[in-house]
Amino acid sequence: MLLSMRRLIIFIMVILISTGTVLATGEEISFSNMQEEQEEYILGDVNSNGAIDLHDAIMILQYNVGLIQIDDLQKADVNLDGNIDVKDAILVLKYIVGLIEDFTYLSLPQGSFFVNGGSGGYNLDDKGVPIHDNGSYHPTQIAQYGLDLYADYLNTGSAGYKKKLKPVAEWLLENAEHSSQFSYWTFDFDYSPFNQVAPWNSSLTNAQCALVLLLGHEVFEEQEYLDLSHRAMKYLFIPIENGGGAGKVAGWNLLVRRIS
Repeated sequence: MLLSMRRLIIFIMVILISTGTVLATGEEISFSNMQEEQEEYILGDVNSNGAIDLHDAIMILQYNVGLIQIDDLQKADVNLDGNIDVKDAILVLKYIVGLIEDFTYLSLPQGSFFVNGGSGGYNLDDKGVPIHDNGSYHPTQIAQYGLDLYADYLNTGSAGYKKKLKPVAEWLLENAEHSSQFSYWTFDFDYSPFNQVAPWNSSLTNAQCALVLLLGHEVFEEQEYLDLSHRAMKYLFIPIENGGGAGKVAGWNLLVRRIS
């Protein structure tokens, strides 16, 4: 039960990193109360409602892609680096689920949530891009490898991890598909656990790929990575009926994504 709960928390965090939302398969879900009484001025309380909650993380992410303005930017800069970006949202989300007690821990998670051994646990092709067990390229696994590489790079400072991140970002750039409004990645194999028949795509995947590209832009200063990251994140705010992955969450003015 403890392991299952930990996996559930991790699963929710990954989605929230880039979307401020939770993956679902078309069903409405509700959230338990995760608000906590705070002092009048609270770092992380972006909407100034007296609590640090999911709304604050969403606002940071929406501000980061230019969807909204924030009245008090100082509250959103929780890592105090002078920028309002995904790293601030990550810290807010980690605070909400109890992984940190305050905002003094300023780095991304250590190691991997998905593969034991961090970035060393993947089967790679000759270009350094992960290959799934079924012989296909699995966009989610590729993005997860990119996140592991970035975490290892932060934790060790080794330029080797930085170098390995480049082909991952390039694969995402070369294999993205595009509509007039957004970009996404397609799976070319069936996936029975989710009853998916190829071709299909996933909002979970889009969130992770967008984050890898954003981090890739930070490391390599490639404008193409930043542009594609923004297009991938826009998919997560486009209503399902318009081809995106956004739907309503019961009782909340939030968005929920689904596999489509």
